[in-house]
Amino acid sequence: RERKRELVDSRVLSTVLLAKGIAEARTRPVVLLSTSAIGIYGDRGEEALDETSPTGSGFLADLGRAWESAATPAVEAGVRVAHPRIGVVLWPRGGALAKLLTPVRFGAVGPLGSGRQWWSWVTLHELLDQLLFALEQPVEGAFNAVAPAPVRQREMAAILGRVLHR
Repeated sequence: RERKRELVDSRVLSTVLLAKGIAEARTRPVVLLSTSAIGIYGDRGEEALDETSPTGSGFLADLGRAWESAATPAVEAGVRVAHPRIGVVLWPRGGALAKLLTPVRFGAVGPLGSGRQWWSWVTLHELLDQLLFALEQPVEGAFNAVAPAPVRQREMAAILGRVLHR
């Protein structure tokens, strides 16, 4: 419960504060990138999802909806708002990949749970390119900031094992 409150506060409340500040500013930015996450779709099993898919149910989906809605004051003030829905960011010095590398290096590579979970991933460099594109082009609303093809978690584990010779 405490971690969930922390997630809501750090994402939703900070975005509300920022969006209200932008709306009240005499000079406003042209664009606001208000990030979100692919968790907004919830667990949909084998269903193929894209930006036009309805949001799901559960805590992460609720958090994503609230997070994106928090930018409404900026939208109402005429600021172009884009919501990159970020997937699992792969970068060896942080995020999910950094946490996975240590066990893999010790030979503890394998699927998490069933391994059938879909991983919509993106490298840090690809994510930064997507964010720059959204700043420079007339991107508005939600877009999935992920690589074009998700993989199953067991596939990701196998790839990591191969890359690290495990």
